[in-house]
Amino acid sequence: MLNICSPAKIMKYLFFLVFFACLLPSCQKASVKNSQGDVLYAQAESAAGEGDIDKACQLLQEALTVYQKDGHEEGMARSWLALAQMETNEMQIDSALMYIDKAIPLQVGDSLHAAILAEKGAILIIDGDIRNGVHFVRKAIQEGGDAYYGEDKALVCGNAAIAYRRLGMPDSARFFLEEGIKTAQQVGDDEELAFLYNNLTTYFSELKRYDEALEACQKAREAASRAGEEIEGLSALVNEGIIRSRKGDRQKGLQLLEEALPRVDSMGYAVLQIKTYTYLLQVGIDEGDQAIINKYLAQSEQLLKQIPSAGIQAAGLLEVMTDIEIRKGNYQSALQLISEVDTAAIDNGTYPRDVYLRQKASIMAGMGDHRQAYQLALQSAEATDSLRGADAQLQLSELSAKLKAQERETEIARLNKVVAQRQFYITLFAAGLIILALLAAAYIYWQRRRKEQMLAQRYVEGLERERARFARELHDGACNELLGIGMVINTQQVQPQEVAGRISQLRDTLRHISHELMPPQFDKATLDENLGYYLQHSKSDTLDIKFTTSGDFAALPRHIAYELYRITQEAVGNVISHASATEARVTLNCDHREVSLLVSDNGHRQDDAKIEADDRQGKHHHGIGMQSINDRAKSIGADLRIETTDKGTTLSIHAPL
Repeated sequence: MLNICSPAKIMKYLFFLVFFACLLPSCQKASVKNSQGDVLYAQAESAAGEGDIDKACQLLQEALTVYQKDGHEEGMARSWLALAQMETNEMQIDSALMYIDKAIPLQVGDSLHAAILAEKGAILIIDGDIRNGVHFVRKAIQEGGDAYYGEDKALVCGNAAIAYRRLGMPDSARFFLEEGIKTAQQVGDDEELAFLYNNLTTYFSELKRYDEALEACQKAREAASRAGEEIEGLSALVNEGIIRSRKGDRQKGLQLLEEALPRVDSMGYAVLQIKTYTYLLQVGIDEGDQAIINKYLAQSEQLLKQIPSAGIQAAGLLEVMTDIEIRKGNYQSALQLISEVDTAAIDNGTYPRDVYLRQKASIMAGMGDHRQAYQLALQSAEATDSLRGADAQLQLSELSAKLKAQERETEIARLNKVVAQRQFYITLFAAGLIILALLAAAYIYWQRRRKEQMLAQRYVEGLERERARFARELHDGACNELLGIGMVINTQQVQPQEVAGRISQLRDTLRHISHELMPPQFDKATLDENLGYYLQHSKSDTLDIKFTTSGDFAALPRHIAYELYRITQEAVGNVISHASATEARVTLNCDHREVSLLVSDNGHRQDDAKIEADDRQGKHHHGIGMQSINDRAKSIGADLRIETTDKGTTLSIHAPL
């Protein structure tokens, strides 16, 4: 059964190679940069992209006139190439050949010349002159050299494989399929990969290696889906229907072909339409269903008029129609049809030799010439064996294995690339985290410094408040006492006992103030000893202070001991001044983890009105004292808690060591 070459062979040249030359580097173009010809060429490209082929052709003709006047050969070659591609798509083969032949002798760069030769080869293959077509395709690859690589090379390899397959040269077809698939995988061109896998599907199918054909077909559909290529996707669907039918599941094959047909018809692409209708007719033949044949035969004959009669597509449909006539027993009609196939078509591979011989043998047998039929059948078997012999099958197995190895290598390369990208992103993410961590650390450091500055400022303010308080006490206490003593001494009734008593009282006041500033023995005694001495002298007739300690205070850091001493002074001073208490308890504990201080009393809080009044008069009150206690606790990282009830107030501090 004759297979029509992939429909992408023409559409690729329209949508991918149209205006191919305008993307290639050119020395001559630089000399006429932004010429009127270039402007017209760009407008033609835009019109073609919008689907207005007539306008595009007109603009290309105008561009040619300008290029010819300027002697710009590369511009002329690009324009002839674009016109040839458009005519090829419209199946105007004679016009296409005329245009491409005008482009070939022009002096242009290697890449553009290779594209022109490749287009000439594609046109000849479509026209049925496969041997000449292969010659130009091979020449395009050779003369293009290193510049002719990537998706362009993959496309040309695919067309070369089609041609060699038609010529019954499986080795050459296999070589170009392998080379094309490898190139498409390397450059990541899924569109060309779909085209090549569709080509490989047909190749395997012709040799009845249906499982491998279905595997290649699935890969073609996947590549077409990734590329968003509708033509190749539909071609893969049609190919699957053909393979299913050949494999024996004709109902599934018919279902797939009829599923594809409406979409194929809606595209109006004659090559793919003819391929689909051809195989629908073949299913009808295989099923012996005349209704299917009648349903699609008339439309097939109409489509046949749209393509060259000597081309591959026409040969495929002619083959099917001949089989239909043979099965119907219309041997004379079948002989008339097959007589239209000339020797050149058979030699060129347009009409496979084994198929031609098989059909003619059937016709001769049906007409009673069994001797000639037998000879033709033997010749057909020999031609078939040359394509399906043991060596060819072994080589195909090697090709399958090689392609799978190639795919694995490509997948490994893709995964390595993905891993490299992930490592890059991970590194980038890690760098971002490090930067964020540094910024966070800088912010925390700034906040800590700011907090330390605020604490230092509060500490200084607390010291200033203490100094002001001691200044007031010295002024209001000691100075006034001295003034009173001076006045008593200046009177005429001086009582020595009274003066001595007042001097003794003044001494006690000054000693108390000096102890609050800093006990003389602070550097020589531990915290518990200093607090014991201070609290012993803070007792009065109205306030009983009980002091208890536990633990070893010898190793307590001096700055912690100093702050706890001042906190105790402030707390006890608040009790004396503001709590109206009769009893106070001071408890000091120290272990290897923390030091704790507890100050409690049985007094009651001063009312808010009194505090506000004292504040307005500048008097020392509980609020200022508590601020000092809070600042000192923060300076040593201590936890401060104050609880006030109707039974009194409890202040607790826990400082870690």
